[in-house]
Amino acid sequence: METLASLSHRQQTLLRHLLYSEQGLTLDQLSDLLEISRNAVNQHISGLEKLNCIESRMLPSAGGRPSRAYTLTDTGMAMFPKQYALFSTMLLKAISENIKGDELEKLFASIGRDLALPFKERVKNSDNKVEEVTKIMEELGYETRQSSINTSSEIIAKNCVFHDLAVENDAVCELDRSLISSLLDTSIEQQECMVKGGDSCRFCIRKT
Repeated sequence: METLASLSHRQQTLLRHLLYSEQGLTLDQLSDLLEISRNAVNQHISGLEKLNCIESRMLPSAGGRPSRAYTLTDTGMAMFPKQYALFSTMLLKAISENIKGDELEKLFASIGRDLALPFKERVKNSDNKVEEVTKIMEELGYETRQSSINTSSEIIAKNCVFHDLAVENDAVCELDRSLISSLLDTSIEQQECMVKGGDSCRFCIRKT
């Protein structure tokens, strides 16, 4: 299967725009976002459709020219990198050594703290700690972005690096929460979760 890195820069950017648009984007919208012509967008779309990365649907006509909205397919979603080897190794080791019934959530919290350790000094020395944590998560395989709302900041993850494990038991999500709170050395609140039907995993960090 093709990977995100194997695509052209424009195609990668196009897929990322679709990742953050639940309703899909039209040809004109993609043309504006990519700052290229409709014909050029069409060429990229054609190539991505052949790879089964995107699909389209007709939008209701408002009397003008009919248009299509393009969205990611499951194949397209799967192209975003996931560091399965790293997480699988840590999870299997921890489970084999420490799992004891209802202590699963505590176990994943411990894994999150351990995962944060190599990056803590880097975050501590950063002028924008939330932005730095977002970058670290991207390096670990998350597709993330940062946003600010009033007195809080948010880290929004649009893919889960261990979605299948989390579906089996949402205690796995404690790893994400523990990772972020450990890196920032503060408590966080998870306000949305993809495993529970959300469009993203949304973590709120209160400003102090």
